Formats: sequence, structure tokens, C-alpha cells
Amino acid sequence: MNKLLISAAVIATVTACTPAHENLKIDTNFANLDKDQNGYLTEKETESQAIANYFEKIDVDMNRRISVNEFNDYLTTTPEVFEENVQAAAVVDLERDSLRENNDRSDYANEANNTEKEMQTTKNEEFTTENDAHLMAASEFDMIDTDRNGELSKSEAAMSGLVEEFSRIDENNDQLITMVEFSNYQNRGQHKNDGE
Repeated sequence: MNKLLISAAVIATVTACTPAHENLKIDTNFANLDKDQNGYLTEKETESQAIANYFEKIDVDMNRRISVNEFNDYLTTTPEVFEENVQAAAVVDLERDSLRENNDRSDYANEANNTEKEMQTTKNEEFTTENDAHLMAASEFDMIDTDRNGELSKSEAAMSGLVEEFSRIDENNDQLITMVEFSNYQNRGQHKNDGE
């Protein structure tokens, strides 16, 4: 009986000493928290949410913002601090992203195969300057395409210094540059240089 009373007293003391915020569970998913839809959560965006209590733990690179990867990593490693609906939504999102990634890889492989076929010459034909330009464009495109999805986003273009040319390269104005658009851009530049 004394052991039971002592155990109850210890549990009551521990519970009383545990800060209330540690019992709060994160009840909102990343997309709903990211009010400005920039792909990051700031302290201001999370200040009135349960996630604010975990901000420093989730922000592993300590840049004072939480990326979707940091959020998902914390969700995966510490699911007990998330409400079940957030966990379930994350599983659905991860499955959807996995399917999309597989489709993107397939599309990228198909486009790469088509591009390679377009660029191949007959066995007896020598490489011309134009073929060399296509190969150079493909090689440069592959280096810029960091996520390997077969398209260049504005952020990928920015990392390669193509911000100012982005709208000129993006022929169909879909905010993405395909290999064909990039190759056309490179060829326009090559012909311009040849004419000088």
C-alpha cells in the first residue's frame, strides 16, 4: 500500500513539474501552417500554434525557419508530438509524393531517351558543330537540374545564374524550362556568337 501511495505521489509530482506546453500536440500540417506558401515556416507563422513549442527542436539547421523536410523528419522521428490527423495526412502526402516522384522519374527517363534519340546521328555521320552544341546543352542542363526531374525551376536557374534569362528561355511561360527550351536557348546564343 505504501509503495502504491509513493508511486502515485511521484507520478503526480512529475506531472505537475512537466511544463504544459510539452503536453501540447502539433495539430496542423505543414501546408496549413505555411501561410505565405514559400516552403518555410517562420516563428511568426507558428507563434500561436502548438508547433511553436517545438520550433527549436524541429529547426535542425538553426536558420530560424522550418523547411518541409525538417517538418517531415521531425514527424517521422517524433510522431508522438503530432495529432493523429496530422500523422495520417503526412502518410497520404508521402504516398502521393512517392507516386509523383516515380512518375517524374519515368517522365524524365522518357524525355531523356527522346532527347538522346533526337541528338543521335547516324553511325557514319561525323559530329557537326550543331550536334556538339546539343550535347553541350544537354550536359549543362543535367548539371543545373539538381532534382533530376527533367525541368529547371526558377530556383535551380537562379543557382546557375540564369535568373535574368529565365523568361526568355521558358518559351511556353509555364515557369519551368525543359531540355528542349534550354537547348533552343543555347542554340540561339551559339548562332548569335557565330554571326559576330
